[in-house]
Amino acid sequence: MKEILSPEHVRSYLTAEGKILLSKGEDYYYVVRERFNRTGDPLDFIFFNRSCFNGVMRFNSKGEFNILFFRKRDCFRQAYVTKIVNQISQILIIMQDKDWEFRIGDWRDVLENITEDDLVYLDPPYIGRHTDYYQQWSEDDAADLARIARNSPCGFALSMWKENKYRLNQHITSYWDGLVERTFIT
Repeated sequence: MKEILSPEHVRSYLTAEGKILLSKGEDYYYVVRERFNRTGDPLDFIFFNRSCFNGVMRFNSKGEFNILFFRKRDCFRQAYVTKIVNQISQILIIMQDKDWEFRIGDWRDVLENITEDDLVYLDPPYIGRHTDYYQQWSEDDAADLARIARNSPCGFALSMWKENKYRLNQHITSYWDGLVERTFIT
């Protein structure tokens, strides 16, 4: 049976872990990170969203979470914990009585098996930014992803940088133009 994260359990966990983090600091963050890499505890995953650098979720080639500590004091204040708990409550309502499946694997293999009833969330490495993904993501991969997604039988959501104060992401214009766009500024 799948365990459901209850809002009360999340509140209790984040409040307790936040107090420990506040008293022990950065060293405790790395204790939690090591624990998460061993166990995959979803509560630890939620913990990282508030305590890691910029809330970035990234895993290395070994599948280990590897983001550095975010040196913001008291990142688990009551207002933040309440906001997270409210978001969990909303997601539970949305997901209730639905058959959700999250897949991890090579993106080509995952997209090969989609149907018109699916919704695919795409969060590829950014093209056009100075990032290093162990030279495993190329312009050709990015173009293939766009072509396959656009021709897929289902809907999809793409997470990608659009612009900064110096330039537009030409990859979006070249490969994703003409689609419904929702922009969120972070």
